[in-house]
Amino acid sequence: MSEGKVALLVTIARLPEEAIIELDERIGELLREVNIDHDNDELISDDMMSTFNLLTIGYDAAWTEVERLSEALAGMHKERNKVLAALEESQQQVKTLKTEKALLEGELGQAEAYKHFEAERTKEAQSINRQLAEAQQTISRQREALEYYAHVYVAHERLEEWDNGKRARAALEGAQS
Repeated sequence: MSEGKVALLVTIARLPEEAIIELDERIGELLREVNIDHDNDELISDDMMSTFNLLTIGYDAAWTEVERLSEALAGMHKERNKVLAALEESQQQVKTLKTEKALLEGELGQAEAYKHFEAERTKEAQSINRQLAEAQQTISRQREALEYYAHVYVAHERLEEWDNGKRARAALEGAQS
């Protein structure tokens, strides 16, 4: 094929479908002008036939290119849909992670509050234990003091009784009987 024919073929392949149809109609008009009917067997000049063949080949090439581009576009749509689905899935995962994070922060907050509460309870328990120990020591000292004073009192009473002699005589009489 000559370079001119190839250039014509490429040009036709790039034409929109409407332009190719118009060109085909124009060729039909030219053929009718030279009194060549499509249905009769008259010979068509080689030039006209090669031009017509180029147009047909160009139209077929253009149509093939349109189909290829349509398939490529469909493939791109599929890829876009996959990307959109992956994006939506990622967004759902982000929402889930944010929810989990909020729950964990809430749990951590609860754990912190529980630790704080436990620390306060421990402090209160230690304070109560100190107060209890102090109270026990006070009671113990008071008991010792009471025992001491009771012993002193008993000893004093005994002295009084011995001085008075009342109980001493009773004790002696009880021991003798």
